[in-house]
Amino acid sequence: MDTRPGRRWMISLGLIPLLAGCTHAGNPANSGSGGLIANLAALHPEVAPGTKAMLKLAGVKVPVAVKYVLQGKKLTVKLLAHGEVFEEEGYESDAESFRLREAADGNYAPPLELLKFPMHVGDKWSWSGRMETGGISRPTKATVSSVNNKLYVGAVGHDSVQVTVDLEIFADAGRPPTKRKLTFWFVPNKGLIRREFGTESVRETVTP
Repeated sequence: MDTRPGRRWMISLGLIPLLAGCTHAGNPANSGSGGLIANLAALHPEVAPGTKAMLKLAGVKVPVAVKYVLQGKKLTVKLLAHGEVFEEEGYESDAESFRLREAADGNYAPPLELLKFPMHVGDKWSWSGRMETGGISRPTKATVSSVNNKLYVGAVGHDSVQVTVDLEIFADAGRPPTKRKLTFWFVPNKGLIRREFGTESVRETVTP
């Protein structure tokens, strides 16, 4: 992983009816009451939202070019400044889920499920695995939740599915875990428009 510093459906998400005979994803105790996302094609989180983005690093804004590289089920998002890769994000998708493989803070094994299919907006689930940073692998747990949210890019509002990942990274036995928050905004048929890796790294598409 590069360790340099460094989102088509036409129906509103909240109005999608429950499809007859569709299996509800996740633990029923954590089931959401929002709109149904029946499958990958209902949202298309893997599509490229645009070729330009604003990357904010510790409050400093850096205009970047965005290159989407799709190889099979694996998607790599390259953020380039002055022709060089400034930061990378890694995802993968199939009929069952859309997952995070790597972010600015490390690699996730197994990949972390950001979306499951089918699912309802409001669903919540847990993930456990390991996160590797700088060659060091640490046990990690996460809670993933979703809500409908209006995302504004400039003056234009988009109906989006906001996915929040609350991470707990266990460095040493007996010590409390380090907590981090990752947030993703998916706009139907426009892809991953905005993402935040903590407060240190924020990427938002300029013209979705």
